Amino acid sequence: MGTDISYLLEGDFTAPLPGYLWHASLQKVLALDILQKYRQGQTEDATQMLEVSWEINQSLTEQPYLISQLVALIVSQYQVGVMRKIDNLPAQWQEYLRERDYLDSILTSLEGEAVYSFKFGQHFLWQLSKSSFKEVLQEQLYLDTPLLTLFILFKPVIKPYIRFSAIDTHRAYRAGCECK
Repeated sequence: MGTDISYLLEGDFTAPLPGYLWHASLQKVLALDILQKYRQGQTEDATQMLEVSWEINQSLTEQPYLISQLVALIVSQYQVGVMRKIDNLPAQWQEYLRERDYLDSILTSLEGEAVYSFKFGQHFLWQLSKSSFKEVLQEQLYLDTPLLTLFILFKPVIKPYIRFSAIDTHRAYRAGCECK
């Protein structure tokens, strides 16, 4: 099992971010239902509902978004709380809890979110601001098109270079201040 971030890496910027918080509300209701069934002596039904709850939560853990991973972690806490209250729970549930690496899932989703943010910013800057660059540069500086084209082509390289130069200059400045 793992978190699939492939469609974040492909950069579909038209897809809306899904809402996941209703999962937590649903899981609270399921947890209460499981506990109620267990208290009434319906242990088989309670175990079956716990499996349903677990499967629903697994669909969240396979999503690449950080919010889905956080909600899955919250839901897992509900499930663990229910498991603590149930006596004679089969050993398979301990294995279910151990097989999921939540830290790895969260780190993978953070990586996916960072890449998605970078790709979104790159897409936004490249697609939406090319015409505004042409307008500003041609109106104010009267630059010819070949130079403008070079600027636009090297924009993805120039911006990080300027950022890293600023970071390097800031570090050198702080090192100079600490020496005094």
